[in-house]
Amino acid sequence: METIGYKQEQALRGAELAALGRAQAEASAPGEALAISPEDRREQIQQFLRRYRQAVAQAEDLAGEVQTLRALEERLGETLPPHSPGIARLEELTVRLEAQLERCLDIRSQVERAIQAVGDEQQQRILWLRYIRGLTWEKIGHTLTLDERWVRRLHTKTLDRLARSLPPL
Repeated sequence: METIGYKQEQALRGAELAALGRAQAEASAPGEALAISPEDRREQIQQFLRRYRQAVAQAEDLAGEVQTLRALEERLGETLPPHSPGIARLEELTVRLEAQLERCLDIRSQVERAIQAVGDEQQQRILWLRYIRGLTWEKIGHTLTLDERWVRRLHTKTLDRLARSLPPL
């Protein structure tokens, strides 16, 4: 059974590896510390922040699946013996889904902490509106009564700030 969100996680890992590959190709000597370009680092930070909405969607899906499995387990428990393979399999799936749900919640809290680490309140709000609420640049500008281009500049400045403060991803 393929886990929900597996493809999104693989895409994220692929983007990170691609950025590292470009940095490694640019390194002048073997064993030299990998220097990632500011653009690649910004892309890493954006991918990290985008994981919030992915994690929320996955957590909602998983919570629904866990609820469905528990209801099925309860119905089958009345007709099947307590130690039947079918009941054991349902219990195993429920535990796996709950573990995935916990990982999703961890991702959410990591992203929230990263946004809160940005000292400037306006920059926090831009990140919150973009990555947590999923608003467009135009709507963020309207909400903050700022020009869309200015919002984009502040966003880039904020990503650079996060790139300096967050450990490598």
